[in-house]
Amino acid sequence: MKYRAISFHGFDGRKEELEAIERFKSLSPMHYRTNDYSHSHRVLWLAEDILPYAVTVFPNLNVEMTRTLSPTHDDPEIIIGDIELDQKLKMSVQELHQLEQDESAAIEILAARFPKMINGFNYRELLYHALRKNSIEAQLVSYVDKIDAREESRHEIAAGNKLFIPSAQRYDAIFKAKETRWPLITSLFGCGHPFFTEMLEQDLETIAKKGTFHTPESIQQRSGDPAYDCWKRITIERCGIESLVTVKES
Repeated sequence: MKYRAISFHGFDGRKEELEAIERFKSLSPMHYRTNDYSHSHRVLWLAEDILPYAVTVFPNLNVEMTRTLSPTHDDPEIIIGDIELDQKLKMSVQELHQLEQDESAAIEILAARFPKMINGFNYRELLYHALRKNSIEAQLVSYVDKIDAREESRHEIAAGNKLFIPSAQRYDAIFKAKETRWPLITSLFGCGHPFFTEMLEQDLETIAKKGTFHTPESIQQRSGDPAYDCWKRITIERCGIESLVTVKES
């Protein structure tokens, strides 16, 4: 299904600032290093692939709200930086509360800086939806956000990068508790889309040991992990194969 492009007219400097925020910055090397801008685009692409399934389960789902949340959900990181999952899991209740306050303050800064509306939605309200995850749309985007991180980690492991094994394992643990973490979208689990089936557990040590840098030929071979293979397919369809095979760090 084709969707209308989301305009970021007036959001001057946003693209450049998101591009400057590296993903998984605590891990080096990351052979196929991504940034918040490329991540935000892929979250949109992954969400759009899921939407035909989602609207069947949730007929009243606001498709455009979901699409607009997808590329903007990490915008507060322009102010506070990227807080990695490993850091969040180690935080105390007080530290998590402070992080939420910091993100709220970041939202107010961004709302004052950028246009009030984006794609027909109030920008400030969208960011608070992403923060509070208080709607089906926001929880769907949150879920897809974690899918992208899991598959980025899997992509590194498949290229022989053992540093990303703990990251992949952390995300797999999160998906085991998906009903608790994303209670508003439990009806989607088992809908038939690869992202909503049980995450396949594989011997990541063996995969990393056998892994080599990806090539245009190898990247199109099935990995045995449906979610990772789906992620690769969507990436290739939406932006080509180069981002999946171009080594940025070695």
